[in-house]
Amino acid sequence: MAYIHKSKEDKNCGYCSVSFRSGLKWQRFCSNKCQSKSWNENYVGKKPEPYLSPGTVGALSELIISIDLLRRGYEVFRALSPSCSCDLAIFKNGQLKRIEVRTGWYTKTGKAAAVKLKERDKIDILAIYIRVDNSIHYLPELKD
Repeated sequence: MAYIHKSKEDKNCGYCSVSFRSGLKWQRFCSNKCQSKSWNENYVGKKPEPYLSPGTVGALSELIISIDLLRRGYEVFRALSPSCSCDLAIFKNGQLKRIEVRTGWYTKTGKAAAVKLKERDKIDILAIYIRVDNSIHYLPELKD
């Protein structure tokens, strides 16, 4: 089996603006140092614990959001596959809604933020769990 190497492209670092070459489509910084500096200047709160995998952090956020929704009187259904079109489904007053859960952070301006949704994600509600203060933000807001 032959490995096909993607051609590298010139990019500018998202922190220091230095030009660098990368074959990784998602890479935005020239180094881990620039990535850390950008994070520290633009976001408030702690980064996920290094000993927890991203999948575990996501699962914890889904469970915390599920508990909040159950307390609000919703029936909560959790996806069994990571490939499902949404993380949770909720049912209340004859209405079924799809929820995407993200672990987020606060920007410098105090606004809740999370990784962008993909265009293909067809959801009704975005739920952002912010670990630093154990808060949950629903977009649009839930009307109990």
